[in-house]
Amino acid sequence: MDNLTHTLAGVLIGETVSRLAPQDRAGLPPPQRRDLLVALSAVCSNLPDADLLYTFAAGSKLGYLSQHRGYTHTIVGIALAAALAILVVELVMRWRGQRPARPDRAAIVAAVGLSLALHLVLDFTNNYGVHPFWPVDNRWVYGDAVFIVEPLLWVCAAPLLFLQRTFIARGLLAAVLIAAVALSFGTRWMLPASGAGLSVLLASLLYAGWKGSARTALTCAAGAWLAVTAMFFVAGGLAGDRIAREVAGRHPGASLLDRVLSPMPANPLCWNVIVVTLEADRYALRRAVVSVGPAVLAARDCPDRTLDEAATAPMRPIAAQPGAAVRWLDEYVVGKAEFPRIVQAYCEAAVFMHFARAPWLASRDGRWIVGDLRYDREPQLGFAEVELAEPSRACSGARPPWIEPRRDVLAPAR
Repeated sequence: MDNLTHTLAGVLIGETVSRLAPQDRAGLPPPQRRDLLVALSAVCSNLPDADLLYTFAAGSKLGYLSQHRGYTHTIVGIALAAALAILVVELVMRWRGQRPARPDRAAIVAAVGLSLALHLVLDFTNNYGVHPFWPVDNRWVYGDAVFIVEPLLWVCAAPLLFLQRTFIARGLLAAVLIAAVALSFGTRWMLPASGAGLSVLLASLLYAGWKGSARTALTCAAGAWLAVTAMFFVAGGLAGDRIAREVAGRHPGASLLDRVLSPMPANPLCWNVIVVTLEADRYALRRAVVSVGPAVLAARDCPDRTLDEAATAPMRPIAAQPGAAVRWLDEYVVGKAEFPRIVQAYCEAAVFMHFARAPWLASRDGRWIVGDLRYDREPQLGFAEVELAEPSRACSGARPPWIEPRRDVLAPAR
């Protein structure tokens, strides 16, 4: 998820813990305790993304792709980060002469632990994925349910506006809510109906925060967040089932390896899907738009038209098919033997495959390019496309331990 969403989740956790956790009169003063818990939760909710520092230090696109959402996005990494954060807070409080009581320390542990854990859960919900069980299980897991920047989740934080104690905090949160509405009506990714629905939710949550108690505001914010997330997970399950039936009908001999799903922002009806299949000796990627409510909104009327534009991958159009539920767009088909051959020859390709869930290969100007169709939205090289240098089995950096998402296409043909 984006860091704004992580921060809002952290503020929600901090506000909740500060009001629900037991207090001791001999401990920290309530305003000081509340400010500490909210600030600490907001920081810790972003702390796992500290891996960006060493991915940027790696100085290469491949380093970023192979290491972002790396060790800090695991249960082990979160436990270490929690211990470090709690230690730092304890040292700072001692340096300031503050004397927290046992309930204060328990609240700090709860706020830190919940914020870090929720970061991992939120990152799981989209199609980028995480591998939380390293080093016991190094497989990627994907939620395929929530768009990576979801304005509906920003709006869920609206009741918190009335709990902020400073003008700056209220102003920043108000700016986020205004941005959510602006995005709803100002981009080609969203229908006006989605913006209208988001605006109704915003007004309802603002009213609840204005008229209700602090606990009512927190309950409404947390309840709305959970309801929005559950709505997308249910709709994603329906989209996945529908596309699986479509593949079985159109390609009866194909083995469905994966279906990569991503909803359109603030729109649980429309889903962008990448289907990964093996068909005899061929490996195929196909893109489609799926509507889980075709009687309400047909797939051809879903708003995201960036998929109709040229991609870096050598895609070829799929002839239009009748039907309101699925709109097939284009496909990439290559011999299954190509991937093992290139991965064995190029170390960069082997490293890339530890990240790529929908990989493709292409030759341009005498050089091979490897990419991931999940993030291919432009004809030039994007952040998930790597041009391979000279063939070499030796890498300048170590391969990450994550199991390749498409290990099923890497075994050499017999």
